Amino acid sequence: MVLKKYFGVLLLLFMLFAVPIYAAEIWVSFSGNDNNIGSKEAPLATLNMALRKARNMRRLNDPAIEDGIRIVIMEGTYLLNEPVFIRPEDSGTKESPTIIMAQFPGKSIFSGGFQINGWKKSNRQINGIKRGKIWVADAPKKAGQLLSYRQLW
Repeated sequence: MVLKKYFGVLLLLFMLFAVPIYAAEIWVSFSGNDNNIGSKEAPLATLNMALRKARNMRRLNDPAIEDGIRIVIMEGTYLLNEPVFIRPEDSGTKESPTIIMAQFPGKSIFSGGFQINGWKKSNRQINGIKRGKIWVADAPKKAGQLLSYRQLW
């Protein structure tokens, strides 16, 4: 009778403290380096490198991944220089899933955008609009060529 009375409370406590343990963790930090090992103390710099490391661990049948792989993204804004491709095999298996998560939800941002600096008022008339009414900036270059973009916000 006493056991029935406290069963709900015990079940709730068990659920609150039952956190899955992942044998393999790969950490990514805005201030990391892709030459690091990917630990919390020596994190990688990009999600792409973390995915490559996870793929390699699976390819080599690393025993550390038996309970899955958790890629933890630390707080910060990550500017993407290349697309992130998450392949079907990156999800792992039912027994050994790959989970990508933020260390602090809502504090990790991935951005494909970039900031354009050097804005100044135009000193000439553009499309019939008086000088000084339009702001202009040089288009940014990447690898020595003007960056190709479709939107400007």
